[in-house]
Amino acid sequence: LAYKTLSYRYTYYLPLGSNHFYRIQLNYLIQLFWFLQVEIDHRNIINQFRGLRQGINGEDRDALMIGGGKISKAVLKTASMADSNEGVLEALRRATSFDDTGFDDAIQASATSLDPVVSLLQEQRNSMMRRFSYLNPLSAFPVIHYIESKVLEVQNIRLLVRGKAAGLSDEVIEAHMNLWGEKMEIAVVGTPEFTLGFQLAGISR
Repeated sequence: LAYKTLSYRYTYYLPLGSNHFYRIQLNYLIQLFWFLQVEIDHRNIINQFRGLRQGINGEDRDALMIGGGKISKAVLKTASMADSNEGVLEALRRATSFDDTGFDDAIQASATSLDPVVSLLQEQRNSMMRRFSYLNPLSAFPVIHYIESKVLEVQNIRLLVRGKAAGLSDEVIEAHMNLWGEKMEIAVVGTPEFTLGFQLAGISR
């Protein structure tokens, strides 16, 4: 007899007499490893689109790829040979682990900046981390999720201050902010005397 634990692509069998604590820790470590793989994939995806935007050739873009992700080297190489955003996206869709939800809209909105793509990937990671935090409340996931939330909060406030100082409109500032979370809302208010008022709702405190 054995205890069967499933975690995405891996299946482990542990003796029924094993301590439940160790089974929980094993699932946590597997999920952490899976999250790190997704982070590597997202970094490679951003480098693909950024390299294409900067006119870097296929071989040099392929050399920028980081190993260890869930997307195979063959798929990344095919994406490196693409000469358009649509071609890169089509190549990435060959990977079963690639989530293309929202990518078509993000690419269309990336005519002048990659911020929509970066925000989409960050939202995917945050959703994943939030789910893992609920599944593993006694692990490091809640702490990691909280830290990432605060980092994003600081980035948004910094972008808000710099955008108002540069005279950008509220619409442009909000378009470049990384806004994720079901309840997150942001209101940007500026006055001629450069008095800033902002409200960040839905962020863990």
